[in-house]
Amino acid sequence: MLFIYNIVRFFLYPFLFIAAIFKKKIRAFFYKRIRVEKIKRDKYYWIHLSSVGEMNLAEKLIENILDRNKKIYLTVMTDTGMELFRKRYSGNPNIKGAYFPLDDYFLIKKTVNMLDIEKLIIIETEIWPNLYGIVSEKSEVIVVNGRISDKTFDKYKKIKGMISATLNKCSKILVQSNLDLQRYKELGVREEILKVYPNLKYSIDYPVLDTEQKEELEERIKINGRKLITAGSTREGEEKILIDIFKKINEAEKYQMVLVPRHIQRTEEVAALCEGLDFSLYSENKKTEIIIVDKMGILREMYQISDLVFVGGTFVEIGGHSILEPLYYGKVPIIGKYYSNIKDVAENAKPLNLVNIAETESELEAFFLDSDNSKNRETSEFFKKYNKIDEIIKEIL
Repeated sequence: MLFIYNIVRFFLYPFLFIAAIFKKKIRAFFYKRIRVEKIKRDKYYWIHLSSVGEMNLAEKLIENILDRNKKIYLTVMTDTGMELFRKRYSGNPNIKGAYFPLDDYFLIKKTVNMLDIEKLIIIETEIWPNLYGIVSEKSEVIVVNGRISDKTFDKYKKIKGMISATLNKCSKILVQSNLDLQRYKELGVREEILKVYPNLKYSIDYPVLDTEQKEELEERIKINGRKLITAGSTREGEEKILIDIFKKINEAEKYQMVLVPRHIQRTEEVAALCEGLDFSLYSENKKTEIIIVDKMGILREMYQISDLVFVGGTFVEIGGHSILEPLYYGKVPIIGKYYSNIKDVAENAKPLNLVNIAETESELEAFFLDSDNSKNRETSEFFKKYNKIDEIIKEIL
């Protein structure tokens, strides 16, 4: 299988290099991933993760390895991931960061020969046949927080042979749920290397505003006497639904809404939906009935001052975004029926009435109107129950 994979890559390279000549983004992508920056040979835990989200997931694992006076070689896929690495770890001599090289046989071989790898730890599931194959010849390959979404599962089934051959190079795969466990098994992964542990997201310590910061933000945003709805990580199609519902429930001027699009570049598009309404952008620093956040890194702060929270990607067929952040701040999130990406967390929260699932727009409206939903809830026991980071670390190290 690896031979076929590399033959296909070989024939694709000329087309990719031609594209790189004419497209700056592709050229930059290749440049970062064909350079293997030399570092002093030593024993390293190689941790590979995609971007910012996965780096936050891995934070306690990284800290634990560093606390043991071990060295880490950390690779990322994105510029934002590299920026966060530099911000968080640039002063630590025991952790080196790099862009993940192309999954080319010779580049991976060169990287592996440069390092003395104790273990390769993949955060969530990324399938790189050369990486898994070459590293597994000398070291353990472990997948942590593994998951396979509905869409990815359908794709993987079409190339089941390559997927199973790659994943069976692992010594352990720690998956997020029993559904993920079943999917890995259906793809031909050996049952004895599979174990279920709760999502690493339960272990994240999210930043909390102190009293003064919270009061300052409320003074900037909130209109006195109104309930604040924050709609986080919204996707195309959801803002219109939310705005239409807001217009109905706000006839008595008792509500205020903050819209936080998942992608900041959609700000103008969302603003166009608010034409004729009392709205402003967050950057304009105005108190209006609707505020559209046009700045990164604000969502968690908004959750903390909100009375009601809607989490996006759930009223359109995206699969949902994290509901753990509002839960961490004591807010019971309202979501739509499309939540396959966060099913494990939602299923854990449902028996404790820590999530509200609206099947229709009228149900979503009713959840906004229900005064019980605007009360803060104690959620620390929920996080304590599912935070298994210590057990996961023992399993890995």
